[in-house]
Amino acid sequence: MESPGSNRVLASAHSWLSVPLILAGVVSTTSCDNDSIIMRNRQLPDSIEAVAFSPDNKTLACATTHAVGIFDANDGRRVCTLDSRNAWVCGVAFSPNGELFAACTSRGRVNLWDPSDWTPRQPLEGHSGWALCIAFSPDSKMLASGGRDCKIVVWDVTRMSVSRVLRGHTDWVRCLAFSPDGRIMASAGEDSLVMLWETASWTRLAVLEGHTQHVRYLTFLPDSKLLLSGGAGDNTIRLWDVAALSERATLRGHSSTVRGLIVLPDDKLISVSQDHTMRVWDLSNLTTIRSIVAHQDWVQSAALSSDGKKLVTGALNGEARVWEIADLLWYSDRNAQVDPDSCSWKLDNPGK
Repeated sequence: MESPGSNRVLASAHSWLSVPLILAGVVSTTSCDNDSIIMRNRQLPDSIEAVAFSPDNKTLACATTHAVGIFDANDGRRVCTLDSRNAWVCGVAFSPNGELFAACTSRGRVNLWDPSDWTPRQPLEGHSGWALCIAFSPDSKMLASGGRDCKIVVWDVTRMSVSRVLRGHTDWVRCLAFSPDGRIMASAGEDSLVMLWETASWTRLAVLEGHTQHVRYLTFLPDSKLLLSGGAGDNTIRLWDVAALSERATLRGHSSTVRGLIVLPDDKLISVSQDHTMRVWDLSNLTTIRSIVAHQDWVQSAALSSDGKKLVTGALNGEARVWEIADLLWYSDRNAQVDPDSCSWKLDNPGK
């Protein structure tokens, strides 16, 4: 376990931070001039499989294999731990209106909570195997889940009932994403295919082929005209033209599975990978600006705060880091060294 004094590593272009440092339940205070916050969580001992910020940016959810930790996004203080009901947690999401929090599990359920007081709601059951991924529609009226049973279940959130079951994938459905305008949903998974669905009728619009192996992440650009997908095996990021239903570009650079894609203003993109790195890309010329070692283990997940100021990354070793986007871009623009061990507070995992 590092001492607080060992954490000051990196001089920042921004003001010094003074936040709680939580070690084994003992709260103290430290100041440091670093650009990331690290959480190694004693009560969440496994890989961090998924992360999510609440819409108001006040809360951070970190899902491990058997629990979901809810933290204060500003200082890492634990708010509560959500029971996964003896199931593996595969994905988490807040509804855009902030009224629901969802977690999909190995029991085929989507567990729901009310974020105002974290009381559980009736779980949604519609998969015959593991539910691997979830996504809310932009208007919070629909929730989609994908699973090992190769199907996508679309839920009516108001009625808490199945609205539609979508079939077409021939292997596990690993990732889902709604376009910002809500008109299209994308799905992908182990069959290497990216499928586009029109949400008004749930008609399948297209099957996009290009990845040679599994697809692990999907996200749309803000204008809903372009879609990004991250692959395993080929380790590529592919840019798709939604209107033309064709691939526009392939980004190469990662040496392992791409597990997160974060779109930023000014044509910037951050990707995270099981090769331990995050990459900052310029989409205007399709080049890498900077590669940063983000963790000392596989990076499993990433999420951006709704105000675009913070990025959280989660790793196989049970560690989560909260990064200031402004600092990452500042260092990238100047080609300066970013030390991955710089931090302002930690929650230590005794198993690592």
